[in-house]
Amino acid sequence: RGLGDVYKRQLLERVNVFNSKGTGISLYSSSLIIKDSDIQNNEMGIYGNNSADLTLENSTIRHNRSWGLKLDKAALIGQLKNNTITDNYKSMQIPASLMPNPSDNNTLVPNTINGVWFINNSKRSEDLTLGLQQSEYAELNTYHFSGFSLDTGSTLTLEPGVIVKVEDGKDVIVKGALDAVGTAEKPIVFTSIHDDTAGGDSNVNGNESSPFAGIWGTLKFDGLTAPTASTLTHVDVRYGGRSDAAIYANKVDVLLDHVSVSQSKTRGVLIANASATVTNSELFANNGSGFFQLTGGRSSLTGSRIYANNGHGIYVSNNTCLLYTSPSPR
Repeated sequence: RGLGDVYKRQLLERVNVFNSKGTGISLYSSSLIIKDSDIQNNEMGIYGNNSADLTLENSTIRHNRSWGLKLDKAALIGQLKNNTITDNYKSMQIPASLMPNPSDNNTLVPNTINGVWFINNSKRSEDLTLGLQQSEYAELNTYHFSGFSLDTGSTLTLEPGVIVKVEDGKDVIVKGALDAVGTAEKPIVFTSIHDDTAGGDSNVNGNESSPFAGIWGTLKFDGLTAPTASTLTHVDVRYGGRSDAAIYANKVDVLLDHVSVSQSKTRGVLIANASATVTNSELFANNGSGFFQLTGGRSSLTGSRIYANNGHGIYVSNNTCLLYTSPSPR
């Protein structure tokens, strides 16, 4: 068996953990520092539970039959730097607070199922960039959110080609700023975990499930505390809008350029006490209004197509202002 039931602060340095039928290293309610170690050929590489804090540096986690690294409850502090987590079934499930930035130099591809999974209701209070990683034969482009909240004063940056898959009924809440700038060739996608057309069959159930309107919640921009405008360019938002809207900005401005919003159970875009600048976008096939401006704000829609929605195309309530410029005829 591996190193199990680590309950207090310990340092493991230059340790080799191989060939366990169970988990290589398990930690519970503990603080563990692992450096310059090799964890291979176990059922699972590292497992942590009950607010375990983990620092992992300069280590290799490979050829484990399930997860390389799996933390089931929040790690309060810690860091991941200069590690290789490859050739496992899946790379890692961690809290968003522990997710490294690209500058932390972790290699997370290839694994059998490529991606990163955030634990339930993850929170992030520091800047975070999610990008692509590539190996010779594989690419990591998909991040799985099971409820995510970004705190005030922080920025979440999504690089071109990133796919965010959201668990059923869960929201993505941005109290800081979202900088999601894709390209025509590599758009950024927010979609359901059941959407195999983006990022492949990452829930590994074949054709047993498929997405539908409103299966996940809302991409919500919350400016109640310290509003910071967010930018979405070449972004596709699908199958959200379980309540309110697929995109909902409250008391904070948003810029949407070349954004597609479809298959919302409710509205496509809802703006409340704020302003939106929408250009060259498509809001379609939503069960409510395509664009809904509520209570104050001064928004503009330019060169955008709003069609095939079951509610109003555009709805503007009292005490609001909307400048609409139609797209050129096709």
